[in-house]
Amino acid sequence: MSNKILFANKELFLQFDGSIYWPEKKSLILGDLHLEKSSYFAKLGNFLPPYDSIETISRLELTLRALEVKKIILLGDIFHDKEGINRLSKKLRLYLNNLCRSFEVIWLVGNHDGHIRPKQARYLSEYQIDNISFNHRSLKNNDYELSGHYHPKATIKLFKIKISKPCFLVGESKIILPAYGAFTGGIDAKDKIFKNIFNNKYKTYVLLNEKILKVI
Repeated sequence: MSNKILFANKELFLQFDGSIYWPEKKSLILGDLHLEKSSYFAKLGNFLPPYDSIETISRLELTLRALEVKKIILLGDIFHDKEGINRLSKKLRLYLNNLCRSFEVIWLVGNHDGHIRPKQARYLSEYQIDNISFNHRSLKNNDYELSGHYHPKATIKLFKIKISKPCFLVGESKIILPAYGAFTGGIDAKDKIFKNIFNNKYKTYVLLNEKILKVI
């Protein structure tokens, strides 16, 4: 289930997997994937289940099958670190290469990953379609902008139990996407950093399995 919003006079759809679909441009926008996070921490002696990359890419594949997509915009931190692409399994590396052949992939630079990427991907620091800018981290001088970086999460109460879930933050001129990758942490949606970015005016859309909950 997705939520339709009007942003910069464009119809965008917030997807329950954490992506945004722009049907007019047949574009899918993704926040931080942080592929190979588990293998990065394994090098440091902290062993997480080694399935984050396959889980993240499998979720993306399901979304691509469900929507008509020609362009994929990756908002930076596609890998958790500069060597992450070298630790990716042969099967997943082949999938990523084929993805960049099958779609127009905009690969924005993040603060975690390096410059290594599939040759077919367009590697940029900033990207723009019409009047909407796409960045890894929000910039003050952009009128309309989609960005990632902060991994927003919201704490809500369900059946008297408090849970923390990834969320979209949507203001009049800016949207911050949740991290798309599995095993990613986050910053509370009420943190002052978001209040400064949005000038205290934004809505929170929480990801709950196969639906999105708008929080006032």
